[in-house]
Amino acid sequence: MVKELAGAHDVTPKVAVAKNLKSMRLHGFQVTPEADHLKARKTVLVNSDCAIVLAAPTARKVDYFYKNADCDEMIFVHKGTGRLRSLLGTLEFK
Repeated sequence: MVKELAGAHDVTPKVAVAKNLKSMRLHGFQVTPEADHLKARKTVLVNSDCAIVLAAPTARKVDYFYKNADCDEMIFVHKGTGRLRSLLGTLEFK
């Protein structure tokens, strides 16, 4: 049950270089860790259909529930363990 709406958090990616064709190497495991999982998100690749985001959240619990109302999100955890809480229930991962 939703207790309150705390306002919107814009996760729209900011494009640094439009129409960039230069090859780049991404150092994904060197992304700066941040406590909050929304603030930890760093968009590295984006087009009109998809955005690839890297994140290294460190907080174990947050006092809010985040739902992307604009699009679907797929979360891939490369390393670590945790608990993903969603509208459909809780999913433990290792």
